[in-house]
Amino acid sequence: MDITIVVDFGMTGSAAEWFELPTSSNNPRIKGGQVGKIPTLIRYGERNEVVSWGTGAEKSQVAVEHSFKLRFSRPNTRSNASKHCSDYLYHFCDHVVREIIKKEDTIREKLKAEWHFTTPGIWDVSTTNDFRVLVSEVVHKLLPNCTVVVELTEALASHLFLKNRFQLDTAGWVITCDIGGATIDTAGSINSHEVFPILSEHTPMLSGVCRIDNITSESLQKSSPPEPNLPWEDIVTSWGWKKARHSASGSEDLNIRLDNNLGLYQSDDYTIEGEMMRISGSLFRNSFSEFELSLHAEIDEAIRKVRDISSRSEDTTGTIAFCGGGGTMARMLQTMRVRYPMHQILAPDCPDLSSLATVIGYRLHLQKQALERCAEETQMGMSKDSSSDEIEWKDFSLITTWQFHSKGKGKRHLFVVTRGNLQQNRSIDYLKNNLENLPHTSVWHLFVTLDRQWLRGQDYSIRVTADGKGDFTFAAFDSDNQKIEVLHDKGF
Repeated sequence: MDITIVVDFGMTGSAAEWFELPTSSNNPRIKGGQVGKIPTLIRYGERNEVVSWGTGAEKSQVAVEHSFKLRFSRPNTRSNASKHCSDYLYHFCDHVVREIIKKEDTIREKLKAEWHFTTPGIWDVSTTNDFRVLVSEVVHKLLPNCTVVVELTEALASHLFLKNRFQLDTAGWVITCDIGGATIDTAGSINSHEVFPILSEHTPMLSGVCRIDNITSESLQKSSPPEPNLPWEDIVTSWGWKKARHSASGSEDLNIRLDNNLGLYQSDDYTIEGEMMRISGSLFRNSFSEFELSLHAEIDEAIRKVRDISSRSEDTTGTIAFCGGGGTMARMLQTMRVRYPMHQILAPDCPDLSSLATVIGYRLHLQKQALERCAEETQMGMSKDSSSDEIEWKDFSLITTWQFHSKGKGKRHLFVVTRGNLQQNRSIDYLKNNLENLPHTSVWHLFVTLDRQWLRGQDYSIRVTADGKGDFTFAAFDSDNQKIEVLHDKGF
């Protein structure tokens, strides 16, 4: 079973998606599916063995390893972080394989996988090559019959997701920001031209959501008396804080529910009463300040770059779209609309969808490549009627139309799609008798119902739309472009 797997190995959470790349004529055999964000955490035992990972490690009361992807990015800490990355990815990818086996009703030995891993745009060639070696060793332990590709950055993948999500191919210039746990991955494009990354020298390596959490933890600690030493890091990793960080604007104080009862404490910036905590709006706003400065620098650099490339005036408007785990934060979007009032500011409505932007965008990229390959190898034909050997052939495209003329109230046609070297002068009788020996050829039987019979006949058209997964939809229109009924059935 040939299958494609995309993995987004994130600093705070990792996700994956599996699917079958499209072909022109074969029906999909794979259902496809996703593995949503799983915490990028791992816990070791006394003998340095893996005790738990992901959600299991998150619930642990013992210290866990985290931020090892960030440490892998730095040459001086890469050696130590490599073991943590390798161990985590082994368990994460094994979980993905188990999900595939369960949902696709197959066994491990039948899987022939092509793994694709994204990387941050700030990684240099050396870091990317080291990561490629690491993930290759990991996945070959799980699936010996597989290949590994590391070619697309998180910035470019998420850019494709946002352009597709908001249909931005003709929107002038577009800047996209994937706000993750550690990094802000930015890319730009002008109309439908090539996507290019934006790398600002003013953006620190740790510039994502974790920057907000770290400053919040530090600020709470500074505003507290020396004793007792409260678990500030646990507070900013609690579900209540994450929910507030996502939804609050900072115009009012925040009330959050903690994961544990911490007793009674109070300062000018916070109040704790058991499992409830109040955080002042001013501390919340200040916690965003460094993150916002980095984001503004990234966006300003991107706007300068797209204007330089497009040679347009200063007042040219465009679109700035956000995604990622931090791409839907209410305060961030509010400040962006205030700072860039001339431009359209967009973000997905669903935070879970936004967090999967990288894997979805990578899938769109691979599907587009596969469709382009199909288009080079594939042709489609429509018979004049079901008994005629005359077939009008056309090159493969997502939407193709054939024009016809009829004097009757109904007309039968055969639609043929073929890949490879099928001779176009072969008859319909040949197709009927040899279809089982033509593995890359499929036939649909169509019946078009016309409204009434005309003495001189009437013109109509049949439009075929390919879904990119080996299936087609059919529509028919009369000479006034009004839709008419078309029935279809696969096979003779």
